Amino acid sequence: MNGSIDPEKLSGRSGGNREARKSTLLSRLRQVLREERGQAPSWRELAKGAGASLSTITHHFGKREDVVAAIMEDDLAGASSELEIMATADEDFTTSIHGAVVHLLDGMRYGGLDALFSSGLREGFSHERIGPLFLTTALEPTLQACEMRLATHVERGQMKEGDLRIAALGLISPIVLSALHQAKLGGHAVRPLDLDEFAKQHAEQFIRAWSV
Repeated sequence: MNGSIDPEKLSGRSGGNREARKSTLLSRLRQVLREERGQAPSWRELAKGAGASLSTITHHFGKREDVVAAIMEDDLAGASSELEIMATADEDFTTSIHGAVVHLLDGMRYGGLDALFSSGLREGFSHERIGPLFLTTALEPTLQACEMRLATHVERGQMKEGDLRIAALGLISPIVLSALHQAKLGGHAVRPLDLDEFAKQHAEQFIRAWSV
């Protein structure tokens, strides 16, 4: 026995629902992919960490990059409520911008968004398939949701007109970078930053720059 899980028993009974088995595997593979380690897990390490054989993983997903792609696509499917919050502008401009910044920062610190972004960047750099896929399943949806919020404020006459993509990048990029800097890159030990105070000041600067 090597500790691997029989692909027909992942759902708890032989011949169980294939999609349920696949979902169970995907959840375990995601956890292994996002473990804090010095380098990306190998194909065999992914399978071992998920408690399955390579043949089982291959049967359900295909190659290693197919596993990574499946995880990214599943992340996007599960992020609809968070993206909707980012896209919705129910408050005045000042309150809304502070809210958007806090929502993103909380997602990075407590919602697993930092692990999603850091693993996505690690897997996606210089990869002709995974790089663009990370953009379309994580970075671009976040950016476009922010653009939608800002567009609402422009329509209400609360925010200056301009390139909303540039404005959205200017709003979310420093939050993502600072959160990764402090946690995943060890910046809390190298050069600590009060993320709450940074987020507050950043939001205030954005409001001064774009408020009508």
